[in-house]
Amino acid sequence: KFFIKKTNLYKFEQAESMQTLAQIYRISGLSDAAFNLFLDAQKIYQTINLPAKIIETNAYLGLLEITQKDFDLAHQYLQSAHHDSLQFQFTKTTANINNWLGQLYYLKEDIDNAQNHFLSVLETSQNANTLAFAAEMLARIYLKRKDDADALKYSEQALDYHTTAENTAGMFESLYLRAQIYYNRQAYNKSRQILTELIKNYRTSSAIYYPANAYTLLGLIEFKQNNLNRAQTLFKQALDLEHGQNRLKGAIADYNNLAEIAFRQGIKTEAENYLNQALQYATEIEDDELIAYIKSKLQ
Repeated sequence: KFFIKKTNLYKFEQAESMQTLAQIYRISGLSDAAFNLFLDAQKIYQTINLPAKIIETNAYLGLLEITQKDFDLAHQYLQSAHHDSLQFQFTKTTANINNWLGQLYYLKEDIDNAQNHFLSVLETSQNANTLAFAAEMLARIYLKRKDDADALKYSEQALDYHTTAENTAGMFESLYLRAQIYYNRQAYNKSRQILTELIKNYRTSSAIYYPANAYTLLGLIEFKQNNLNRAQTLFKQALDLEHGQNRLKGAIADYNNLAEIAFRQGIKTEAENYLNQALQYATEIEDDELIAYIKSKLQ
């Protein structure tokens, strides 16, 4: 409000305030408010001719559209930002945009294009957080392709970059990804060792879903090895953490896992109770795929 009153003197500061507030709204899920503020900031940047900020705002608009799942519009914004950023040789901005384009292609299941953008980041960026994101996404791409060796290689790179950036949450994510890869390879002891260390060392109040995921994967390992009582305890520990953060999708997975144990134990009524709770949550979050899956198990 102060800058608006003195707009002729502080146009840049006014636009920066708008963009920062837009970021807060974007992160908070208030997409319409964020979109309008980004556009207002962009108009000012255009008036005072700041290409770096115009490009940055276009990129943020693309990222916002990714969260809205409007992939075509996201692509338009990001491609425009990418073209202009290359033209002005804004290396750091280009790397960030490459990550977001890679994320967009990954969500669209255009894996080859996604891979190219992430590899480009590894070749050009000097920022540890930017590099960590690209390496971690490459690990996920190779995991999807069932190429465990390359998945492990890139997850190790991601872990190194997260460590350099002192990003505890990122370190946990990379280690958890390695545990997933070992789980897929049926290297259960290696997976269990990583997960146990994660729960012991990386629990934080701001990232409660990380230990919840670790408990769930530990439960799946015990389930695979037919240690049903131990698996049940682990799934319930995960469920408690999911409820603590109101993560209904995670809770649905744990209720489904508990139902599987009850079915194997021959306790059909208990299994159905777990599935009905999962169905209630799936209905609440309006996930049609999960609703259909759970209903098929209740038949």
